[in-house]
Amino acid sequence: MLRWKIAFGVFFVIAAAMPLQAAESIAAFDSRITVHADGSITVAETITAIAERDQIKRGIYRDLPTRYAGPWLTTVTTPIEVLSVTRNGEPEPHHIIPQDDGMIRLYIGERGVLIPRGRHVYMIEYRVRQRVTFLNSRDELFWNVTGSEWSLPVMKASATVQLPGPISPADIRIAASVDDYGRSDTIDHVDSDDRASYVSFETTSPLPPHEGLTLMVNWPRGFVTRPGLGQRLSAFASDNPGLCVGLGGSATVGLYFLLSWLLVGRDPSRGDVRARPDPPQDVSPAGARYLRQMGYDPACFTTALISMAVKGSLDIEEHLGEYTLRYRGKKDHAPLADDEAVIANELFYATQRVRLTQTNRTRVQHAVRAFQRALRHRYQGLYFLSNSYWFYGGLLLSIAALAGAVVLSVISQPLNNTWVLTFLTTIPILITLNLVFRRLIKAPTRRGRRVLDTIEGFRRFLRGELDWPSEYRNEKNAGALFNQHLAFAVALEADHEWADRLEQAVNDATQGGRRRDVSFHPNWCDGATAAAWDLNQFGHSLNHVLKTAVHTATTPISQTGASGGSFSSVSSGGGGGGGGGGGGGGW
Repeated sequence: MLRWKIAFGVFFVIAAAMPLQAAESIAAFDSRITVHADGSITVAETITAIAERDQIKRGIYRDLPTRYAGPWLTTVTTPIEVLSVTRNGEPEPHHIIPQDDGMIRLYIGERGVLIPRGRHVYMIEYRVRQRVTFLNSRDELFWNVTGSEWSLPVMKASATVQLPGPISPADIRIAASVDDYGRSDTIDHVDSDDRASYVSFETTSPLPPHEGLTLMVNWPRGFVTRPGLGQRLSAFASDNPGLCVGLGGSATVGLYFLLSWLLVGRDPSRGDVRARPDPPQDVSPAGARYLRQMGYDPACFTTALISMAVKGSLDIEEHLGEYTLRYRGKKDHAPLADDEAVIANELFYATQRVRLTQTNRTRVQHAVRAFQRALRHRYQGLYFLSNSYWFYGGLLLSIAALAGAVVLSVISQPLNNTWVLTFLTTIPILITLNLVFRRLIKAPTRRGRRVLDTIEGFRRFLRGELDWPSEYRNEKNAGALFNQHLAFAVALEADHEWADRLEQAVNDATQGGRRRDVSFHPNWCDGATAAAWDLNQFGHSLNHVLKTAVHTATTPISQTGASGGSFSSVSSGGGGGGGGGGGGGGW
């Protein structure tokens, strides 16, 4: 029992000898904000800290944001210049370290030097540019005084805004809040006399960690000089360099393409185009499509197959959805065009039958590539110019513009909303420009222009702009004429109108204009699927199934689908508001 009394006595003596320690806190945070006529502000913060070497060992730090979210996913930058830093009335060592989130962290104190326990009064003065917001008829300062990321409680916060001139209190609008929910029940504000030159705010209860004081002061325009258009554009470019480089680069690419088109891409004037019943001489159906598009697409190949079938060179057979091309040989059929002869030689080398399946992928691919080369050799250069080098120049400019936008975005800003805006604007604009001018930069030669006029005249005949020849106004002869020009109708995308013309001509001759279905089942196309097509569907459906079959036969299985089917760093956060914010703590 005596030992317990002695131990208790020793503990009591030691406890009594220990100094009483106050909890660390920010005892007072006072901010004086002076609004200047050029829209900048000077902020003088007086921060009274209670240090007990828990968090506050060497001093305090203050986080100050320099970048904010602007309208339409843009960024607004407000540079900060630190003017002076003191502790207890004496200059205090300090240094600044930029943070990844657009903050700067101002460390006050020295590494390795501990400050005494007790009360310390820090004064920080800094200048912020471009801080006043310009509304239609009023100017506004929206400022987060303390920031909402203090790790210590702020026992009392106050702020005084020095206005840019004497303003009637009736013309001043003010508001203030704490925390992110806009709570204002802990704030008092005090206005001055009849011609107010300042507005004051103060809290009536402590702010716990991660709560801050935010204020808004709004006054009529005319007291602050508004920046001109040039200044605003310069500031926007400085704040959003990646976006501006992307948009400026896109404009440069557009100008380049426009000048290129004016120099080499303008088509010769059209001649007098009239509907004509005869196809162009020395131009195959596939050649007509290739020339009209000034480029290749899969329908060129299927059009050539239909033309070869119409001429009696091959049969198209279908069984259970699988298509086979059967070559009839080089005799007993109409002469083939040069590009069609290339298909015959490449596709039916050492065989008379080719199934359009993966087993013949290499054979069909070689035939398609040889066919493309034949078309390019026959028509490009003589009938039209691709002007590819001019296009590739624009493509390189597009890549440079996009790369510049990305690099500047990476250098100037971390990943944020401005990146999203940069990509949402630059990439679609550049893709659109390249796709549009890839087509426009091509131009027919004068010879090609005359052939294109002939092709257009024949297309108008197929579409019904010329009467059906009288000798073909019966079902047999009309079917022969339909079969003769079917490949051209498919190539020129006039197959539906061409079928309608056949039905109308036959009905006019045999039924007095009454509508009835006209059958068309050529001997070169065999299969249950084709037999089910009516006349209006025939050309379009045949072209579609052949394109699908050729695609399946030329595309590796891995692309067509083998499974079946046909095709924590340190972050100080930022407390709400349009300016100010950040926070602080001890270090």
